Amino acid sequence: MPVNSFENYILTWKPDREKLKYPIYTSLAELMEKDIASGVLPVGTKLPPQRELADYLDVSLNTITRAYTLCEKRGLLYAVTGKGTFVNSSINSIKSVVETNTEKNIINVGITVSPQPNIKQLKLIINEITQDKSFADNIRFANPASTDYQLHAARKWLDNFNIKSTGEILITNGSQNSLTLILAGIFEAGDRIIVDQYTYPNFLALANMLHIVLLTVPSDEYGMDVAELKKILNTNNVKGIYLSPSCSNPQATCMPLNRRKEIAELIDGYNLILIEDDCYAFLIENKPQPIYNMVSDNAIYLTELNKAISPGIKTGYICYDEKFRSKLEQANYNCNLTVDWFSAQIAAYAINSCVYEKSLAEHILLTQKRNEIYAKYFPVSNMNSYYQWLELPQGISSVAFESVALKAGVKVYGSERFLTGDAGGRYFLRVSTSGPDTYQDLEKALTTIKQIIDDIRNQATDINYTV
Repeated sequence: MPVNSFENYILTWKPDREKLKYPIYTSLAELMEKDIASGVLPVGTKLPPQRELADYLDVSLNTITRAYTLCEKRGLLYAVTGKGTFVNSSINSIKSVVETNTEKNIINVGITVSPQPNIKQLKLIINEITQDKSFADNIRFANPASTDYQLHAARKWLDNFNIKSTGEILITNGSQNSLTLILAGIFEAGDRIIVDQYTYPNFLALANMLHIVLLTVPSDEYGMDVAELKKILNTNNVKGIYLSPSCSNPQATCMPLNRRKEIAELIDGYNLILIEDDCYAFLIENKPQPIYNMVSDNAIYLTELNKAISPGIKTGYICYDEKFRSKLEQANYNCNLTVDWFSAQIAAYAINSCVYEKSLAEHILLTQKRNEIYAKYFPVSNMNSYYQWLELPQGISSVAFESVALKAGVKVYGSERFLTGDAGGRYFLRVSTSGPDTYQDLEKALTTIKQIIDDIRNQATDINYTV
C-alpha cells in the first residue's frame, strides 16, 4: 500500500493497480480507454488530479502525466486550464455529414438540399446587383457590418416565423457558421448542453471540437420528452439546450405548441440558454410560435436561406437577446468569419423584392411530389420534409447498411451519425428525398434500399449487418 493511502479518499476514478503492466503509462491509458468505452467513466467526468492519482497508485507523477497525455492525443480527454482534465464527448464518433453531391455514379440520398433553384430568376437578381452603383465598393472591401438593406431583409425573413422584432440580428454565412459563433462565443469547455437523442451531426462535431459536454434526452413523436428532460435538469448543472422544433434534423418531427410551452417553462425555470435551430421551419405551412418567443431573455434563434432559396446562397441570420451582443461580436471578430457580402445581398434582394415567396412555393410543391414517390416504398414521416426517417429491421447496424448501399450505388446516412445516447437496439436511415437530381434517380435509390432491406429479411445475403 502506498505511503499516502487513498483507500478512503473520494477519487472519480480508481483503476486497479493489479491490472497495470509495463510500461505502466500505456497500460494505464488502456485501462482508461476501456472504462470510458464501457461507461465506467461517463462523458464529462473530471479525472483525479495527476498527483493524487500518482499517490493512490504508488507510481511517479511523470507516469500519470504520460498516460493522460496519451489519452488526450487519442481524443479521449481534454484539459481546461485551472479546472482540470475531463472525459471528452463524442468519443470515436462518426458524427459528421459532409454536404457534397460530387461522387460519380452514386445517387445521393444523404445530402439535404433544396430542389433545383430557379436559375433564370437568380440570374436576374445577380444582374440587378451588379448594375447597382455601389457594387464596386461593396465587392472590393470586406465590410464586417451588414447594410441596412440586408438587415431589413433579415427582419422581413424572420417575420415569416413569427419572431419578435425586438431582438438583435447578426448576418452569417449559414447555420454552421452561426453555430460556431454561438458555441465559441457564449459557451466554454466543460459547459453542458442538452440535445435530442438524434441531433444534427455537425453540431455534435462542433461541440466535441470545443470540448462542450452534450447530455442526451430521448424524444417521442412530438419532440424532446419533457419528463426525461426534467430528470436531466434535476441531476446536472446545465448551461444550455439545443432544439430543432420545426422539422427536426434528422427525424423530421414538428413539435406542437403545448410541448413548446412546457419546454419553454423549464428553460426559464432552470435559467438555460436556448439555441433554437429553425432552418427547416419554412417547410411548415401552419407555423407554431417559436420557443424563442416563449422564454424571457436567454434565447438565440437561427435560420438560413440556402435550404429555402438555393444551396449556393450561404446566408444565415441569428436573432438574439441584447445580453449576448458583445460575446457574439467578439466571437465573430476572433473567428474572422466575415460575411460574404455578395451572397447576403442576393438573399436580401430575393427577400425584399418578394421573389423568395414564389421560390418557396415551388420548393414545397416539388418536395411533396418527391415524398409521394417515397410513399410508394416506405411510410412517410413528414410530407413537407426534405428527408424521411426510416427504421431498419431489428439487429441491422445503420453503419453497415451505409457501406452496403454505397457499394450498390446509393449514398445514405445512418442513425449512428446523429446519435448522442444509447441506440437501444434500434437503427434508422435518414433518406433525403431532395438529394437526387431527378425523380428517376430517386426511384432507383429507393428501389435499391428496399431491395437490400428485403434481402436481409429474407436472409438472402451473407453480409454481417449486425452491430
